[in-house]
Amino acid sequence: MIVESLNAEVLGKEVNGLRIAPTLDSLASLPGTVTFDNVICQIDKSGSSDGHLLLLTGLMPPEQVSYCFKFGSTNRFHSLQDAFPRHTKKTMLATTGTFWNEAKVLANFGTGPVSTIKDLDGDVEEIGRDGVLIQNAIEEMRNLPRPFFLTLMTISMHIPFEEEAWPLLPQLAESDSLNRFERNYYNVTHYFDRYLKQLVDNLPPNTVLFIASDHSQDISRGTDESTRPAVFMAAGCGRSGRISRPVGQVNLYPATLELLGASFDGYGGVAMSALNPAVRGTLDTKGARRGFMTEAEIDTLKEAKRISDLIIRSNYFKDEQY
Repeated sequence: MIVESLNAEVLGKEVNGLRIAPTLDSLASLPGTVTFDNVICQIDKSGSSDGHLLLLTGLMPPEQVSYCFKFGSTNRFHSLQDAFPRHTKKTMLATTGTFWNEAKVLANFGTGPVSTIKDLDGDVEEIGRDGVLIQNAIEEMRNLPRPFFLTLMTISMHIPFEEEAWPLLPQLAESDSLNRFERNYYNVTHYFDRYLKQLVDNLPPNTVLFIASDHSQDISRGTDESTRPAVFMAAGCGRSGRISRPVGQVNLYPATLELLGASFDGYGGVAMSALNPAVRGTLDTKGARRGFMTEAEIDTLKEAKRISDLIIRSNYFKDEQY
């Protein structure tokens, strides 16, 4: 599940007695869950789609070009889903699939048939877009042939953080310490978390649930994604712990492969796994150093970005069959 703008600050957050994300808090405390609460955003011109690229293909977004429009409709990408050729693939979006060219890009990621909000049953005005997404996902899980790889992408926590079906909760409305963005953001996050509990309660046995943020969001101004850390969580993966050292989004793809015991011959992303203790920092969206990095490590990450750019522009994986 790739969650729109999931800031790490919601973990353990409480306002006027209201826990903002009790389901996420509960998942993070369970044995068998590993949680990264200091994920540094590394998106570029393609916004949320860059987050999908980082998480699902392990590539870094190119500079000065929106890859999802220029290359996303035609290029083939080596993806996380390709590591599981026996699994039934399905992708479900809480959007129409046109924003950032999502539906076409994800099809070229190998994520299987893509259903958009227009294909899903439910009343958006009654339960919100993410509510419709999750209720349909629960039904889909009952019918998908096993084993399956289901990819879900939410939208309700997108700026300006307003979902018509989710009225502002009184605990947030009564808080004088929050600005409008913060009230709205915590509100939609809390409602999303309620539906997340429904999903968790209906997961089939032996399921690993990954929850990742496409990027973080500065809710104090509502503009800059680079200043606040995001969340990455793997529940039911067999490893436990809370990891707070800074890691980049680019380090999450190899970490996911590692947690699932999967690998590719010759490709496992362009950076080290976030599980490697040697990863103690990265470069953020603006190229600023976050955490601890030696000059050699900075040069290596810059080279990874250059190689990613070449892979994307050359359609390097076009002839690969999975």
